[in-house]
Amino acid sequence: MFLDEFLSEDDLFAWLTRSQIYVTPYLSEAQITSGTLTYALGAGAAVLSTPYWYASELLANGRGKLFGFAQHEALGQMILSLFDEPAKLEALRENAFEYGRELQWSRMGGRYLQLAVKVLSTPRPAVLPGPMPDPAGLPPSTSRISGG
Repeated sequence: MFLDEFLSEDDLFAWLTRSQIYVTPYLSEAQITSGTLTYALGAGAAVLSTPYWYASELLANGRGKLFGFAQHEALGQMILSLFDEPAKLEALRENAFEYGRELQWSRMGGRYLQLAVKVLSTPRPAVLPGPMPDPAGLPPSTSRISGG
């Protein structure tokens, strides 16, 4: 089923939790991120994706499967294979869900809070180490500021 509409966060999560397989077929490795990929992991969907950087990182270690850019035949084979082997499909879904739980804002916020407490409680030196660089030794600026 394909939905050609913008979904609220609640509706998106509802659809993803009912999905067995989620596909992100981006065309470029340079795709920076995919919020729906992150949601799909958290919802426990088996994710199949092209190997853009974010997907390659998130789907490592059995959390999903990658197929080549513009390789629709490979995608089709992966889907058929997962439906033919329900245990493999379920393993992908469980791995995705376990990892996706760690990406939830409440858990991420808790880790950020722990980091902030650690940084704030770590003693800092009263004086910065080492001398400041002499501005005269820096290369000249190539930018010019013009007055209006």
